[in-house]
Amino acid sequence: MLLNKERAIAYLDQCGLDAVVATSPVNITYLTDYSCWLSPLLKGYMTEPGGSSELGANYAVFARDGEGGLVIGSAFATNVRACWVNRLRFGGPLLFDRTPLLESPPEARDLRECWELFTERDCDESPDAGLAELLKEMGLANARLGVEMEDLSARRKSELGETLKNCEVRDCSNLLRLIRMVKTDQELRRVARSAEINERALLAGLREAQAGMSALELIRNYRIAIAANDASLDHYAYSIDGLGIATQGDYTLRDGDVMFIDSGCIFEYQFSDTGTTLFVGSAPGELVAHFSALGEAVDAGQAAATVGATASSVHKVMASVIDGHGLASPIHGHSLGLDVREYPMVLPSKGGRISDDCVDVDADIRLEPGMVFNIEAPLFLPPTGAFQLEKTFVMTDQGCKPLIEQDRTGPVIGA
Repeated sequence: MLLNKERAIAYLDQCGLDAVVATSPVNITYLTDYSCWLSPLLKGYMTEPGGSSELGANYAVFARDGEGGLVIGSAFATNVRACWVNRLRFGGPLLFDRTPLLESPPEARDLRECWELFTERDCDESPDAGLAELLKEMGLANARLGVEMEDLSARRKSELGETLKNCEVRDCSNLLRLIRMVKTDQELRRVARSAEINERALLAGLREAQAGMSALELIRNYRIAIAANDASLDHYAYSIDGLGIATQGDYTLRDGDVMFIDSGCIFEYQFSDTGTTLFVGSAPGELVAHFSALGEAVDAGQAAATVGATASSVHKVMASVIDGHGLASPIHGHSLGLDVREYPMVLPSKGGRISDDCVDVDADIRLEPGMVFNIEAPLFLPPTGAFQLEKTFVMTDQGCKPLIEQDRTGPVIGA
């Protein structure tokens, strides 16, 4: 289970909510474990020409009593077998005639589970009608609900408001982000595995890099390596002469190149993100010293990241090390998981708030056990080149620990 149930229930108690309702694909996955590749892609105009770019309506419900429910299109119902929730409603008609299913139930257990999905549930209601029925079934027809409103259009908000007219509704978009900050054991295992796949694929490819090789070949080899471990590409970025970051277009590596390299993959819905510096063919001492300075800053950040410390205090320590070396690195940090960037963000404090109708907290988050975050130290020095050093950590009761082994004692030296 991805959902941190204990943390979610504690927040619901704190906010005086009976349940939360997620509307975005990522938070539906978080609350239920349901996922479909099409959910974040299928927009209104793709099924109704002239429609909007709004995503189709699915819903996930998590109640303070620990019960969960899901409303999805019937076409993807077989995906729910991976979910923990015990209540399901369909939104939209079936793609086939279910009469034969009613007349001839299958013998195989797995097939019977699918058969029951389509024979024991109404498949003709709209997603909003399905949500209303689900809430009624869960005893939440007149409840105090936190609803993820942030990305809904004015039309959707109005329609949903009518569906939930007997409920007290509050926007909980940021509340869900705060719940997701502390990972469950399953999340930690998945994030760690994603990080391992990413790290090994990246470094193996860079060790084979040499002058005359195409950057596209590096990317292709990386994609093959992560695919062999059941992961998919999120990004592979590199620098050219220190002039920012590229992800597209071909480039031929040259002897003496100093290259920012950053990559990430997705394993079982969990993002990873890492980076290092590639020296092609040679490693001048003064440039290696820059990489070492970035490493000192990352190490200082790890040491400063203690339970209860603010994210900005960690950033301040890292920035001080960078300043002491006379460099100008936009060093920072960020969490990751179901999104490529999540809270907490390791940045200077600007006095901001994280707020919605349910929560209002300082944006300078205090670190807790179970948080995962990257510390990222890039450095751009055109036309000499660019540097990157990025590692992933997890907060524990004993302090900030590496999530996986990541050797950054020196840059990667290509052939």
